[in-house]
Amino acid sequence: MMTILDSFDTIRERWGDAVAEEIIKAKCKPMSFNDYLSNHCIACGGDWGKLLLSGVHELYPEVWNAIPDDMGINCFSTITLLLNCLGVELPEEE
Repeated sequence: MMTILDSFDTIRERWGDAVAEEIIKAKCKPMSFNDYLSNHCIACGGDWGKLLLSGVHELYPEVWNAIPDDMGINCFSTITLLLNCLGVELPEEE
């Protein structure tokens, strides 16, 4: 399991310093994954990446604005790392 620091470092490597700086400035709102999905995300036609980012857009618009247009080939895993850094408690892998 990655620590928040590991997640942060990976995000910085993949998406750059601008995103990292906005994560640091963000006022994290710790919450469960179910709460995040149910109360802050908008269904996006089956696109899980867009669905998860819609919650980032609502809760952390400065972070969302810093995310590069080209998120790279590991974009979905980077989104989950981002949620981890922002206080969303992701389900444990089995």
